[in-house]
Amino acid sequence: MHSANGVISKHRGRISNNKFSDEFKLEIATLIKETYHDFAPTFANEKLVEVHNKKLSVESTRKIIIEYGIWKAKIKKRQKVYQKRAL
Repeated sequence: MHSANGVISKHRGRISNNKFSDEFKLEIATLIKETYHDFAPTFANEKLVEVHNKKLSVESTRKIIIEYGIWKAKIKKRQKVYQKRAL
């Protein structure tokens, strides 16, 4: 009889190797809040790379500025449901 221990990852419960430190996230949030507060995530990320040499993905930038309350994600509109035509 086999046990489930072979299926469970040994990395379970540990912090990811790719996680940004809280200090780095605070630094990025501070830069954006002070300098690029009215920029969307994509443009703010471009400026972070060009001017400050901070390389991170657009999605990471978006998550950080949402986490720190600098930018609010757009709410998707619900699609209208139309009644089918009678045949």
